[in-house]
Amino acid sequence: MAVAGGGLAGLATAHALLSLGLALDRDVRVRVWDPAGAGGAGASRAAAGLLHPLTPRGTVAFRGPEGMAATRALLASASAALGRPCYADVPVARLALGDDLKRDAKLKTLGGSGEGREWWPADRLHAAGGAGAGAGAESCEGALVVPGAAVDMAAYLEGLSLACARDFAQSSYALERAPLPSQAALCSDGYDAVVYCTGASAIGLPGFPFTLTPSPGVNVVFGPAEGAGPLPSSLALIAGKYVVPVGGGAALAGALQVPRDADGRAFAPLLDHLGAGCPARECPVAVDARAAADALLDATSLGRIYPPLAGAVPVEARAGVRASSPPGPGGRLLPTAGRLLGGGDDSSPVARWALVGLGARGLLYHALAAAHLAEALLADDSDLIPPEFAHALGQE
Repeated sequence: MAVAGGGLAGLATAHALLSLGLALDRDVRVRVWDPAGAGGAGASRAAAGLLHPLTPRGTVAFRGPEGMAATRALLASASAALGRPCYADVPVARLALGDDLKRDAKLKTLGGSGEGREWWPADRLHAAGGAGAGAGAESCEGALVVPGAAVDMAAYLEGLSLACARDFAQSSYALERAPLPSQAALCSDGYDAVVYCTGASAIGLPGFPFTLTPSPGVNVVFGPAEGAGPLPSSLALIAGKYVVPVGGGAALAGALQVPRDADGRAFAPLLDHLGAGCPARECPVAVDARAAADALLDATSLGRIYPPLAGAVPVEARAGVRASSPPGPGGRLLPTAGRLLGGGDDSSPVARWALVGLGARGLLYHALAAAHLAEALLADDSDLIPPEFAHALGQE
């Protein structure tokens, strides 16, 4: 099997294929192709790394518990392969900031509805977050809190590739730091299937009967000012924007929508890069940390939910372009997985599959979607993929 892309989707697919092949006692061999190597570039590496099951409304996302379990299993495998943890368990707090009273009341109600959700009133929230945790929002009533994880994305992607090599037969996995060869070359080399897991680079790929929506994003890592203590980091905060503890007294901050300048443009380097097609090997885009920090703080009111950012020092900016699938039934935003029909070399026996469009919830769903795709691919039966993941391919 050939897998194009060494990010979340590609490495999870490789691991799922190898794992299922082992369980079925089949000789499954997987080669991942990515010019940047395992997680060396792309939106996966630039992601915030915040794992939780909540929707913006505070409800548990569709198949969220299954997604959490599948991702945690891969996190454990990656950590074991690395010999150190690539994540830290943290409470995730969905803040009730008083700007939408109806929604805030719903969050408070959901705090007693089970599934690990708790309502923390403002005093408990502020005590847990020290000087942060919404302390700058005078009307903050509290937060809906769930168990989550802060993931070191670079370490996770490296560990997942190591796990593919360590956990299975020595000859079963290989990683090529090169572009995917042509279908003719794959055919001559004896490949049975290719899985496209190329993120934003899949936009315009032949055989896709739908449009992926690109969305540029920027995250900034802040450290404490000289002579100051570490930034409070006992929990992660979300409220349309987010603050995630990343260790070493630092915190990562970002927003679901990229900040825009006075002329209504997002970070120019990122948009210019997107206009050029944004090959995965060339992302994430270099963005000045100070400029990114100023834009985030000016455009997103991050200081309102986490006042320590005002005096913090921007250390690093991470920018990338994620691609989202079309909304599915009920408006669900899920990855797309399935077989590609047409658009390739119809005479080639190499079957074409894809796992793309992870969007903003890629960390929650990548492992679950990869497991479904692996089952369907090894059975050569696309009907085994649940319709909610295959609807954009017209295979529901």
